Amino acid sequence: MAAPVAPRQFYTVGPSYPSEGTLLRAAARRTSIDLLHAAELRRQQVRRALQVAPGAPPDKAASRRAHLFSKQELQDEFSTDLSLGLSQQQRSTRLSRDGKNALTPPKQLPEWLKFLKAMVGGFSLLLLLGGLLSLIAYLVPFIPGNSTKPDPNNLYIAIVLVVVVILTGIFQYMQEAKSSKILAGFKDLIPTQATIRVQGALVVVNAQTLVAGDLCELAVGQKVPADIRLIDAHGLKVDNSSLTGESEPQPRTVKSTSDSYLETKNIAFFGTSVLEGRATGVVVATGDRTVIGEIAHLASQTGALQTSLGREINRFVKIVAVFAFSMGILFAILGLALRVGSWLDSLIFGLGIIVANVPEGLYATTTVCLTLTARRMAGRNVLVKNLQAVETLGSVSVICTDKTGTLTQNRMTLSHLWFDSQLTKVDADYTKSTFRTEPSLVSPSHEEDDEETTERSPERARNATFQRLLQSMNFCSRAIFDSTDPSLPDDLRAILSRVAPPPPIEAPASPRPGILRRMSISLGFRPRLQRSRSLPALPVLPEVVASPPILGFPSRPATPPLPLKANLAEMPTLSSGAPPPPLLAAPEHTEASTATQTTQTVQKPPVSSARQPVPKKWSLLDAKVIGDASETAIFRFASSMNNVLLERESNPRLAEVPFNSATKTHLVIHKFPEGNVLFFKGAPERVLEHCSSMMMEGGEYPLDERSRIQVMRTSDELASLGERVLAFAFRPLDPTAYPEDYEFVTDPHPNFPTDGYVLLGLASLQDPPRETVPEAVLECQKAGLRVIMVTGDHPTTAKAIARQCHIISFETEDEIVANHSTNPQSPRGEGTHPSLREIFGDAATVGPLPSRPPTSQTSGETHGVEAGHSPPGRPLARARVVTGDELHAMSAGELEIIIGKYEQLVFARVSPVDKLTIVEACQKNGAIVGVTGDGVNDSPALKKADIGISMGISGSDVSREAADIVLLDDNFASIVHGIEEGRLVFDNLQKSIAYVLASNIPEIVPFILFFLVGVPAPLTVILVLLIDLGTDIFPAISFGYEPAERGLMDRPPRNPKRDRLVTWRLIFFAYAQIGVLETVAAFITYFLIMGLAGIPMSSLFFNMSGVGIPLPLLRTAQSSFFFTVVLTQIGNILLCKTRRFSLFRHPLFKNKHMFLAILVELLIALFLVYVPWMHVIIATNWLAWPAAAVGGGFIFILIFYDEIRKLFIRSWPHTALARVFTW
Repeated sequence: MAAPVAPRQFYTVGPSYPSEGTLLRAAARRTSIDLLHAAELRRQQVRRALQVAPGAPPDKAASRRAHLFSKQELQDEFSTDLSLGLSQQQRSTRLSRDGKNALTPPKQLPEWLKFLKAMVGGFSLLLLLGGLLSLIAYLVPFIPGNSTKPDPNNLYIAIVLVVVVILTGIFQYMQEAKSSKILAGFKDLIPTQATIRVQGALVVVNAQTLVAGDLCELAVGQKVPADIRLIDAHGLKVDNSSLTGESEPQPRTVKSTSDSYLETKNIAFFGTSVLEGRATGVVVATGDRTVIGEIAHLASQTGALQTSLGREINRFVKIVAVFAFSMGILFAILGLALRVGSWLDSLIFGLGIIVANVPEGLYATTTVCLTLTARRMAGRNVLVKNLQAVETLGSVSVICTDKTGTLTQNRMTLSHLWFDSQLTKVDADYTKSTFRTEPSLVSPSHEEDDEETTERSPERARNATFQRLLQSMNFCSRAIFDSTDPSLPDDLRAILSRVAPPPPIEAPASPRPGILRRMSISLGFRPRLQRSRSLPALPVLPEVVASPPILGFPSRPATPPLPLKANLAEMPTLSSGAPPPPLLAAPEHTEASTATQTTQTVQKPPVSSARQPVPKKWSLLDAKVIGDASETAIFRFASSMNNVLLERESNPRLAEVPFNSATKTHLVIHKFPEGNVLFFKGAPERVLEHCSSMMMEGGEYPLDERSRIQVMRTSDELASLGERVLAFAFRPLDPTAYPEDYEFVTDPHPNFPTDGYVLLGLASLQDPPRETVPEAVLECQKAGLRVIMVTGDHPTTAKAIARQCHIISFETEDEIVANHSTNPQSPRGEGTHPSLREIFGDAATVGPLPSRPPTSQTSGETHGVEAGHSPPGRPLARARVVTGDELHAMSAGELEIIIGKYEQLVFARVSPVDKLTIVEACQKNGAIVGVTGDGVNDSPALKKADIGISMGISGSDVSREAADIVLLDDNFASIVHGIEEGRLVFDNLQKSIAYVLASNIPEIVPFILFFLVGVPAPLTVILVLLIDLGTDIFPAISFGYEPAERGLMDRPPRNPKRDRLVTWRLIFFAYAQIGVLETVAAFITYFLIMGLAGIPMSSLFFNMSGVGIPLPLLRTAQSSFFFTVVLTQIGNILLCKTRRFSLFRHPLFKNKHMFLAILVELLIALFLVYVPWMHVIIATNWLAWPAAAVGGGFIFILIFYDEIRKLFIRSWPHTALARVFTW
């Protein structure tokens, strides 16, 4: 029955075991978890000679050798049964002994300690110390023998300072607790359930109750609940990206492929996801004993850096504390030495100096401003865990970012199709495609659009090559819709109930009766009772192809395909835009032309009434699909063209050789009414090895050398765009040699043809950048930030995505070397073929493309070029792609030079632990580094960075715990929003500080004049506090709502060593300019009131006790002095809205909160001086008219002065004087 076919061994490849030298080099190399490698090798050396008694608790050493055990050794080591599993009693005993299967959470501070911590840092300690001194001053008079009366103002001061600290601490604690609560919603690392065998019975248990020795079942869509040694696996593929950074699905087998526990393929690691297949295995490590557990422990050992704002605030607190206490102590000592009053008077006077110098409201202002910014950032999908991290993000000068999921959509899509010597770009939204052959699974958005599509593309609908290509794409994809998707339409759900996901086929070694029937049942297909459509007749391929005619087509000259450039000069696009140029139209079928017809066209099949469009509410792009990324993309595209589920149901699968990473091919055989058809998919170079012809315009032509070169050139050009290229082929099988009941065998020797296939075309896939990323990267570069891509992908892919995202815009070093070594006179060199950019223009990619895609990324040293230098006649390289191997060969100093020399950098084929090395090198270059990460082993780099940024959707719990900021939408563009908010909050904090500090001068000078020249105190300590904590605090907080000045994102990043939060220029502006003007205004008011009352200025000096001055008059003068300071602060807040640009060219009234705060400020001041019972409590009195007149006039004087200052620094920005007056 079976036709003898010469077997070709490209389906099964035995395991390749690395040599000992390779293992040692791999262990020494910094891999994604190299710290664990070294520890593991040490454990193996120590433990290999030890005998572990059967039944003893499996420790780390035993579990790390589990991949080397035979099944019997595994059973003995873990005292389990490989067919029945553990008993319930054994499980209970081991659970009590080993603990739950859960990662030990990082040590958390108790809530009460967090609350106290929020109230004892920075300014709060300074305020508490001031409150303590005030309390002491109040209590001293109660000492026996002391005749001094206690001053209740001192008690009020102490109470007010403590209340401010408590309220601000509560505010900060509640905001950070809110962020912690949001993070708690991301707890999804450990799956909630696991399927195990208990004494032979399948039981679903809580994953946290798993113990070593449990026999666990794994299936598609599950997360691996522990470290599991596989004993039975069927096409299992897992996603190890959270652990190793590998973006491609990793196959798992039952055979040990490496001595290393971390590199072997018979271990499924805790926390990884099952993408395909099924397996059974023994739990060998749980909880903290798993690989992820050890990495999480390693992350907890990495200390977190203090934020830049935290460092700035601490610095400012030290400056203020030293200055305030030094002045207070100095004047107190002078008072005692000069015998100015009693020692208690000197103490109270020193306290007044301290209180006047400390901006008590700044602590509350800073906290509230940061909280307001954090809330705005949360509205832009940036969750702030630590309030001070808000400003740090704005100070970032380098961002080390992942590629997959952060820059890209983390969703593979079909990008290009090549067939009939034409390359077509596929629109990312498949539902808009005009290239449709028949009613698909997706209804167009508008019915009129569908009619227009049908009318304008009939030639495409009848293209035979494309129909065959679609069939091959459909049948060579194992992806399928997830039946648990609640949005799945009922008609598709009904089909899914009949068409199950095809499991991997393990073909028997030799044909057995009835295997075809059993194969069909195992695949989940059932024969249809009624066919919904008639398929076109399939031409039969003879066993031996000698010469045309082939595939039943009439003979025609073996014309080679059209030249690449001629066919691709105008690339059609599969989109809903302008109609693309039609493909070669199918010839008309007439009796007269039949004899001379050169091609055979497959007509569009009739549509069955059973094939109804699905409801429009369902979206194909958002539908849940089971399968790996590449096959899912192919499945979505095929589904947008045909109803692939009905096609699969009509034509059941008979045999399959799953995709193998060694052969890079995938083969399936499907049953059609006209006969069986073989479909073939794989890497282009591998598929071409098995093809002898290619389909062109529905006809078959020999695949000569020129055609092969054309195919590979197209494949290389698509690969240079960072796309994964797959080739598709097929071969109808002769019904006489392979009848309906033929039993196909795939292993060890296939009994069907292994060559003579017909090449259909190419399809390229890519994980496209997010739509907002290119613009966001340009915004970063405009703001002076460097964006460095750090990825585990291939250098070519990384570079292509980097170009599309604008991370690389210059020629890289290897491109310069290649181009100029070929022909120094030509930027591309002679003899090179045209690039896709030349053919397609800007449609191919965003950035410039290399003319010849490099096969590997090499360093400058390899070409004899020192990093950052070029020989004469060669342009200086400004961009470079550094591979993991190059990185491992560099010293720390060399890496720092590389980072400093090149403007644009991409690190490819590197591990997440390498990211830690890159971060450290950037920091040594003086950069403030932000790092993005989502994997468990990204956590050390996240904690080491100045600002760690984790992914909220795809990130692991460990990475989110280590980060300072969480992107709720995993979008890089959200980082740019965060940077803008961070810069804005730093600017606004500086404005708020300048506003608050300015009032310190009119608060301090009265005490100095009182002490030096004996002027009766124009201001009391309690009024100083009322300015700082009453009238000034609300306007200071309103700066949190102030919009950005022009050019905020055009400035370079803040230099942490030069651009401090509080600089000497800011202090000069606040103290020596605005503060002096406010002091002058307040003293004019004070002396004017005294003069109007008949007290000359001369009688006020050296009159410390106020002899001859009525007490009501003194209180009126003090209240007016206070009110004048309040009014001049209104002018101060308005001029602080801008630092360089004119106030009148800034949106003056956009910040409505500021004007509300000014109103509140005035009401508080009026309340304090006009409410009678406040006269008793704080010793105020009604105002005199000079307070309003002088204070109101100085509002305009202050604004006028600052407008002159701003005009001067804009007109002569580079002068030394302008630098002095710029803050």
